[in-house]
Order: sequence, then C-alpha cells, then structure tokens
Amino acid sequence: MEYWLDQHKTGKGYATAALRALIGHAKNALTASDLYAGVTHGNARSVALLARAGFSPVADFEKYTRYHLPLIS
Repeated sequence: MEYWLDQHKTGKGYATAALRALIGHAKNALTASDLYAGVTHGNARSVALLARAGFSPVADFEKYTRYHLPLIS
C-alpha cells in the first residue's frame, strides 16, 4: 500500500482506515499469513501508523526500513 495525502488532510484517520481495511482484506479474503511494509527513513508518521497497527521493524536498508505484521498467531 502506498499513500499520499494532501497536507491539509493528514491527521484525520484516512491512512489508518485504509490500512485497517487492507489488513482485514489480506486476512479474510486473501488468507495471507503476513504483511510487510517499507518506510523511507525520516517518515515518522508512517512509522507511527504501522506501529499502531501492530507492525514491527525487521530490517534496515539504505533508504528504508522493512516492517512486518504476522496475520496468523
């Protein structure tokens, strides 16, 4: 999932709602076992979004950090 929001539309929960919908679809319709996300360094708001959704950092690369969310416990 990639998202871009107008600066006047941030902080209203749009990205959170979209991520929750994506997680639900991946779990229920796709029966995915894991989700991964990449966030470019310095993007604190995206890191916070993923952390609130339960993602954990798993690998650092030159330009981004990879995050993981297990969907099956």
